[in-house]
Amino acid sequence: MKNSLSDKEKINSYIKRVNVEVTKHTDLIDRHRALVSFLIGESNYRSTVEAIEAEEGIADTSEGWLIWRQACDRVLARTTRHEIKLIKKAKSDSIFFTKFQLYIFTEHPDRFDLYVLLGDEASFRKTLNSAIAQLQTEYYDTKSASILALADFFMDARYKKEVQIFLVESFDKAREYIDNQPLDYPGQNKLYNAVAFSALLQAIGKTGAPQFGEPVVKELLFMSDEERHYELHCETGKACLALAQMMYIQGIAAVNDYLEGWIGESYEGEDFVMQARYTKWILESNGNDAIEFLRNQHHTKGLGYAAMALADLNYQQAAELLKYKYTLIDNPVTQEIFIEAINRLRIQTCPPKPENRMIQMLGKLSDTELALGNDADDVFIKRAINKTKNVELGMVYEVDDSTPEDIGFES
Repeated sequence: MKNSLSDKEKINSYIKRVNVEVTKHTDLIDRHRALVSFLIGESNYRSTVEAIEAEEGIADTSEGWLIWRQACDRVLARTTRHEIKLIKKAKSDSIFFTKFQLYIFTEHPDRFDLYVLLGDEASFRKTLNSAIAQLQTEYYDTKSASILALADFFMDARYKKEVQIFLVESFDKAREYIDNQPLDYPGQNKLYNAVAFSALLQAIGKTGAPQFGEPVVKELLFMSDEERHYELHCETGKACLALAQMMYIQGIAAVNDYLEGWIGESYEGEDFVMQARYTKWILESNGNDAIEFLRNQHHTKGLGYAAMALADLNYQQAAELLKYKYTLIDNPVTQEIFIEAINRLRIQTCPPKPENRMIQMLGKLSDTELALGNDADDVFIKRAINKTKNVELGMVYEVDDSTPEDIGFES
């Protein structure tokens, strides 16, 4: 093209105007309308290209596509989930919806959260196919996002049955894949995919559907068997938390049996054990035991789970104890948990719904994913990093790393 520098300047100018136009509106609907106005013109993408070409003197259609693409990138980066929901509702213009969907599929193929918001058949199929593929791979190549996204598709009546079948049958399929792999040496523990198991259990928990209760209990027994490898043991707590999310009271006996087998000098305070303790406290509505756990001076780690349980039970009697215990804690991440728990007890009038519990603020990534170098997605870790500027908080170097102390924390 001629005058390429001038064309680049025109493109940048256009993108700036898009950003200015969209961000100057504070009302979500107004921002949505401004976004649609800029990205699709009067009716569709073709109108946008023609209008830009006429206004800017750009004759090459591919240049119009570049403007669309760059504008989408810039706007999408600052767009909230609520605004994307509004974009999804702009189906009165089918051409815009198709073009926007194509953009997401090609430029953001791993953004399954956006696939959920698009909510159409094609987006569901892509998500489901990706989730199925994760069951046929090794743990270190597994990406959990598509499996987790299926919990949101479960809420849609069109996809509920298929998602339910997938979630129930996938544990066996993941096992079958590993069972068919040759062992490196006789007697080796089979490396069942801890990342896939963790994601499946979290997706089930998010559905809150009690029909998954028995399958989860079955997986808890399987994962906690002494013959399983440690990475899978570390995800047993996710099975317990799923039972808590479903309020599957019938699972209390299995959780108690699990705790009897794992509580001891070696594992007391470890995340997966504390996740089971949290589940026991929630299912039994037993704030007294959580209080006793905090009062026991020998308990120096895993204290955040007791604080979360007390807040999620809205156990108002614990408020002063939490304030006192906070003064003893020097782990920045656990400090953030206690701050949240104290504030919740101050303003709550009843226990929160399962989807609004504090436990939901923990990250979705498994220890294995974190050890493979993924950034922590835990809200409390992010708050602590932002406050302390210590980017190593929450880092996992090996799955069998011990849970950090809350009292006597060493940075």
